Formats: sequence, structure tokens, C-alpha cells
Amino acid sequence: MDTNEKEFFLYYPSDNLPNKGWIQTCLECESYTSNCYFFRTIKNPKKQNINIYSYLCRKCKKKIFNDQNMENNYLDLCNVIFNNNRKRIIHQSNLGLQHL
Repeated sequence: MDTNEKEFFLYYPSDNLPNKGWIQTCLECESYTSNCYFFRTIKNPKKQNINIYSYLCRKCKKKIFNDQNMENNYLDLCNVIFNNNRKRIIHQSNLGLQHL
């Protein structure tokens, strides 16, 4: 990863998992997973790229990306989470945080 790039991860919070852990809940089924998939890149005010990933288990990934309608629904969900948290994502990435 370039020093001008940051990473940020979307997932559903869980009482059983630490916020900064490498295992989080799948956005689709909420099962525990360590699998992340690229969602999009944005730029922060410092002109650094913020690469945004979502946690998605292998079972859901296979199901979603083999069905165009499910893929659209999944991307809509990611967009809603992103749009509702855009300022927070940029602020937290500036602080060096990677999770909501």
C-alpha cells in the first residue's frame, strides 16, 4: 500500500468482536469472516486515496457475484452505509482509524 493511501473497512459491529480485529461480520449474513472485498476509492482533503473494503464471507460473495440482482442489492447496501458515514470515514481515516 502506498503511503498516500489509507484503508477503511465496512462491516456490522458485533458485541463479540473487537472493533480493530481482522475478523468481522459479513455485511450480508452477519457470519464471522476475515474476507474483505474492494468496494471503492475516495480522496480525503489531504488528497490521499482511501480504499474502502467490505467484509463479505465466501459463501455470500459467491452468491452475490453470480446473481446480478443480488450484486446490485449488495452494492446499494454498501453505498447506503458509505453515504451515511462519509464524513465519519474521512475523519477517522485522517486519524489513522480503519473501521466505523
